[in-house]
Amino acid sequence: VATIAIINVIGAVRLSSYFFKPGTLSYRLLIASLAINPYLFYCLFWRGAIAECLAIAITPFFFLATLHLFNRLSVKNGIAVAITTGLIAIAHIPTLIIIFFLFNGFSLLLFIGDRNLKGILFRTGCFTLGLSLAAPYLGTVLLNLSQIRQPSWYDIQYHFAFGKNLKTNRHNSIYSLIFGTYFVTYLLAIRPALKRRQQVKPYDVGLLVVLSGVALFMSQPLATPIYKFVPLIKKIQFPIRFLAVTSTLVPTLAILSGSLRFNQPKQQLSATLH
Repeated sequence: VATIAIINVIGAVRLSSYFFKPGTLSYRLLIASLAINPYLFYCLFWRGAIAECLAIAITPFFFLATLHLFNRLSVKNGIAVAITTGLIAIAHIPTLIIIFFLFNGFSLLLFIGDRNLKGILFRTGCFTLGLSLAAPYLGTVLLNLSQIRQPSWYDIQYHFAFGKNLKTNRHNSIYSLIFGTYFVTYLLAIRPALKRRQQVKPYDVGLLVVLSGVALFMSQPLATPIYKFVPLIKKIQFPIRFLAVTSTLVPTLAILSGSLRFNQPKQQLSATLH
């Protein structure tokens, strides 16, 4: 438990340092928001899901590496994505499936916009390299993936935020409250965050807005058709597991939306844009 908490705090500090100058109010608020992660503590102390908690604690490192890579294609950034992907793969397969769809989905979205074949190949290659780093473990999992089946009584509607058993199941009540808090925060943060997109690196706000929105959507019942027709996504078992991503991205988006000073000097922005 202590190890997971320490990893989570270090990840919060690193991600906060990407956006804000150390010592500023925004810097401290983001660290506090990520360190006191309600979904992490729910999984840790209520569900006892140690493997998932470890993956959640690594998630800030993954998205920090992702932000760097999407803004600048480099071997260093690619290796960071590969290492964090591999660590999440070893820690928790459902979380790996979630970041697989989000990372590669956003890569595809960018490719549709800019037609940069080199970019999408490099990014997907880095993610694939991460999978290969965990190959000994993943190989065993993949060989037995077909045997992972839901019991006959399983109903996915019970595992969405505001699902069927909201009034009778305390688990659903808790994660629905967490989801609702992040959803309202997300709606309030979108517009001011978009106004600040010129103050940070080119893809920062877009990535936060799109991936947060997708993760929130996938956590609630309107996403049911996707779970029915995309076999791999069903392997995460509980749609509410998308909160592992939401709990990192939405607080980051919210603090960014209310900030006036960023750790992005004008010279750095100019170099990035050109």
